[in-house]
Amino acid sequence: MLKITYHSKFHNLYLASFFLALGFFYFFRYVTVYAERQFDFTTSKLGYLLAYNSIAFAVALILFVPLLEKRFSSQKNTALCSALLAVALIVFLIPQAPMYMVWTLPFVGFFLALTITFGAVMISTAVDEKHQGQAMGLLVSIQVSAEVITSASGGFLAAYLPALPLIAGALMCLICASI
Repeated sequence: MLKITYHSKFHNLYLASFFLALGFFYFFRYVTVYAERQFDFTTSKLGYLLAYNSIAFAVALILFVPLLEKRFSSQKNTALCSALLAVALIVFLIPQAPMYMVWTLPFVGFFLALTITFGAVMISTAVDEKHQGQAMGLLVSIQVSAEVITSASGGFLAAYLPALPLIAGALMCLICASI
């Protein structure tokens, strides 16, 4: 049996994956809270917001994942895209009117798609085929842990200031990029 959790190479990869998961779960869980509290979005407007974000998500997956995976390693792609996701999350918070989110939200969706994809590929390619199940199972466990943490902490952050979970997400992505 492969001791993934005790090997230093895997330790850093899983640590980066944990912070990445914190970053994207803070976004997914609290972007709707932010839009509703900051701009009085209705349920239908929140639905449009999420659908609009998914367009950039799809474009990144279809057009840019194949291009980037040929040029750089999954670790480099994860680090670069995590740093750019952090910037995109902060830029997303700049507009003071909801109509400007049309320009900032696609960058978040774009880099979310890339970081989530390359983060998983980073783990998958670090182990041989025989240990894929164990490696990906541990990754899912780490992501679930991050989801629990963002659920528990993000509510308190959003109650204080609706943008705080997104700022926390940006910080988590920067930490991921630095590992």
